[in-house]
Amino acid sequence: MNQTTQAHEQHYGIPEHESHALGRRRELSGVDPALPAIGLALSGGGVRSATFCLGVLRALAKNGVLHRFDYLSTVSGGGYAGAAFGRLFGARAKAREVERGLADDRSLWLWWLRSNGRYLIPSGLRDLLQTWAGQLRGFVATQFEITTLILLLSCVITLPHLLGFHWQAASTPLLTSTLWWAAMPLAGWIVIFMAFAYWWSRDADDWSVWSDLTICASTSVMAVYLLSPLWSTAMAGHGQVTMAVIGGILLAVPLARLWLLLRPSHPVEDRVRYTIALSTSLKYLTLLFVLGAADLLSWFLADQIGATFRHSSVLTSAGLAAMLIGVARFVLPLLQPHDHKNGLSQLPLALLANLCGLLLLVLLTLFWLSALQYFVFVARLSALDSWMHWLAVLAPGISHPLAANNWLRWLTVAIPSVAYVVLTGSNLKMINRSSLHAFYRSRIARTYVSVGNYEGADHASGPARFPLSPLNPKTPDNADAVSKLTELLEGDDVALP
Repeated sequence: MNQTTQAHEQHYGIPEHESHALGRRRELSGVDPALPAIGLALSGGGVRSATFCLGVLRALAKNGVLHRFDYLSTVSGGGYAGAAFGRLFGARAKAREVERGLADDRSLWLWWLRSNGRYLIPSGLRDLLQTWAGQLRGFVATQFEITTLILLLSCVITLPHLLGFHWQAASTPLLTSTLWWAAMPLAGWIVIFMAFAYWWSRDADDWSVWSDLTICASTSVMAVYLLSPLWSTAMAGHGQVTMAVIGGILLAVPLARLWLLLRPSHPVEDRVRYTIALSTSLKYLTLLFVLGAADLLSWFLADQIGATFRHSSVLTSAGLAAMLIGVARFVLPLLQPHDHKNGLSQLPLALLANLCGLLLLVLLTLFWLSALQYFVFVARLSALDSWMHWLAVLAPGISHPLAANNWLRWLTVAIPSVAYVVLTGSNLKMINRSSLHAFYRSRIARTYVSVGNYEGADHASGPARFPLSPLNPKTPDNADAVSKLTELLEGDDVALP
């Protein structure tokens, strides 16, 4: 390597070991070492980007300048074309030979890529069965995993009914309340407490002892006055409930100030800390509301189905169909456009697809939650009564026969769901691996990287896919000798030296 090249390398900050490799590459490619180092970047974008980058490489090759590039950088779809380009090089294929092969419109390499453009069905109709099998496998696996998780969530949502079911008559539907909403006052009070704690987190020069004492004393007196009916008489009527709510809010004012006095004072950090705490409290409050709404709605649907099909089982097609009809009658009117509003057709397609996916997930959750409510509380499963009573004998602490049946039905779903999640939870990533998307990407990758698997290639191992270098012109004989893409060959993808 001459002094001019070394000067260029020092100017561009090329490491010494890399400069030696660069000089060797230029020597083999017949490039003037005095020319500056240049690189080619192939962008991403899936198979469309790979096709475009392939055209760029061939255009550069046809103009005789492809060998001039010293560096190649690729990402995503451009990596397919870049990987195929890199695997064409070897002891028998230098830069000039690769350039001539890429420029040839009749090369075996170009024929291979064109022939396998149908990545999902490279063998035509004969390969459809494999595609359908992969699609069916991924669909069934995904639905089974999602259903198991939804059933586990449904068991958690219905648990308050089991805990309080003995308070209700066996035939009285629990439509007026849910224990999830019973926890909302406490969550709401914590939200208010965090808001006042932020308000009290002031700098030292922004408050005085007398003003804080006056505020705390006045709010404490009013809170005690408004909350006093809780200890004297049973609360009844909206007026007393409103007074109790206002009293609870006022009580948070002095308690928040007392909380801050008992802790080290760091106003700036405290404001950030209580802002985060307020956000977290609001999330839990919203979660309790959603769980309660789902509990009541699913109970309502299960009760309606039970009233309509009193002699039907949820395990029959009639019970499933009735549940779907109940969900559809509730949801479909919400999706219909009105005269003064735009319908869903006015939304962007990407947003509409996301909304449809979320709606489908909500409907699936509501369906299985209603099915569990029906199975546990409403359905008459005479075929299961015998073994449920037999199991109840093993748990003598459960005295109420109906409650025993409810618990046993709930455990029938909860225990297998928990066991499945615990035993196979680490295998959830197999859903993506078994999907059609993974199958599609593997076919694309194999199509491009396998061009370096030919007889006599460097680092060849096992049977070759091509009888000779794919840079050679395509003939009927060598085309027939090429192995089909559906065959897995060890030398298709090898590690770089």
